[in-house]
Amino acid sequence: GGRPTRIGPGALAQRRFVTLRSPDLSIVAQTIWSAYSATESALIAAHFGKASGGAGSVQLPDGPFEIRFGSAAVSSEMPQVPSTKMVQVNLKNDNTRLVRPRA
Repeated sequence: GGRPTRIGPGALAQRRFVTLRSPDLSIVAQTIWSAYSATESALIAAHFGKASGGAGSVQLPDGPFEIRFGSAAVSSEMPQVPSTKMVQVNLKNDNTRLVRPRA
C-alpha cells in the first residue's frame, strides 16, 4: 500500500549507512559508495530513529562531519533535499555528499 514502512528500534539499530566517495553528483552511477563503520552507522540510526518530524542531524565523532536527514538534509552546496533524504556535510567547508542506507 501507500503507507510508509515503520522500522522498530531493534531493526533500526542494525541498519548500516553508506556515503558517496565523490561529491560529483553527475557521475553517481559510476561512483562507489563507502560504508560507515558499525559505530557510526549505529549513531546515525539512533538519531534518525528519534528525529523530530523526520528531520534532524548528528555530528560524527573524530571529524568535522555531520549527517543531516529529512528536511534538514541541505547545505549551501546542496540547497534542496536529495532523493536519499540524507547528506553528509563537512562543517569546515560545507562540502556535501549523499548518504543512504546500505542496500
